[in-house]
Amino acid sequence: MRVTCLPSFIGGPFFQVGNGPMEKLSSNPQPLLTTAAVAKWLGISTRAVCLWAECKEIPAIKLGRQWRFRQDELSEWLRGTNADKVKNYTGNRRAAVGA
Repeated sequence: MRVTCLPSFIGGPFFQVGNGPMEKLSSNPQPLLTTAAVAKWLGISTRAVCLWAECKEIPAIKLGRQWRFRQDELSEWLRGTNADKVKNYTGNRRAAVGA
């Protein structure tokens, strides 16, 4: 049996066993969100989304030079404790704009 690990630059690691399908690729058929869509959803700048993705603050996939995001992973992340930074950032930003 042959086990292959594809490189992380395509969003991996993904593992393929034998000649079967890559489970992670086929198990999540939802479309990927762009940085602009995530920025609009979170109420922050696209630059902040890219910086957080680069620093691994937010769950993201790098495809070439662009970041992509899965909506279910972001929703789960927002419900978790790791998103406190985002909640504080967006709250402080909205307060500054409203002042």
